[in-house]
Amino acid sequence: MSIYPTSNYDKFKFVLKYLRLLDGGGAFMLGVMIQGQFVPGLNFATSHGVCQRLNNELCSKIIIASCINVTIIVIGGAAFINLMRYNVFCRKADLLTTSIYDKIIFLCVFVIGPIAVFATCYEFQVYKGRDILGFQLDPSEYEDYKIFFTPEYTLYEIPINSDLNVFSYAVIFMVVTSVIIFLTGIYYYLRIEWSLKQARKEAQIDTATAMRHYRQLRKPLPEKRRSEELARGTQCPSMSFAAYTY
Repeated sequence: MSIYPTSNYDKFKFVLKYLRLLDGGGAFMLGVMIQGQFVPGLNFATSHGVCQRLNNELCSKIIIASCINVTIIVIGGAAFINLMRYNVFCRKADLLTTSIYDKIIFLCVFVIGPIAVFATCYEFQVYKGRDILGFQLDPSEYEDYKIFFTPEYTLYEIPINSDLNVFSYAVIFMVVTSVIIFLTGIYYYLRIEWSLKQARKEAQIDTATAMRHYRQLRKPLPEKRRSEELARGTQCPSMSFAAYTY
């Protein structure tokens, strides 16, 4: 027994559907597992979710790394859909046709980047409520941020001004890759729109030309030419009859 796709099977919608599932998984991890939020002014991310209740720092680190990877994969997936359409409308090739540049950039997005982030997430610096003494905070700032320096919260440093570690370099690599793949997806999209616009313009020109020719065929023959055609028909009745039957 063989299974064949339906006649209205859309490969683009198939990829988009599973991208939405992956995006939903990222939202679940960020909103339920860690309840992460950014603390402005301190360059910290906080955790107040299930992983914090379990008192498991490694769980929080893995979930944060997963959220970073989901974000870049969703962006790369959208660019990949534009590549598939670009292959159809511009390259006039198969859906999965890729150049050397495409292979390199998508390999970084879907393989190298996620592995690098997962392999180095153990270096993510963690702070507990008791570490508040290590921060130089004004009294006014302390009133704003004191809720985050309690045992119910775990703070994860975003290394911007501090010394960079291997996890920082992995995140920087992912950010640069995400910018490149985002610009690549925009390039594919603009080329597709331009190709569709050109095809629409050519179709309109062809349609107008065909209609003009049709109108010319519908015009009545001039009187002189009609009399000549009738004279030819009387001189050769057989040909006139054949033309009539045709």
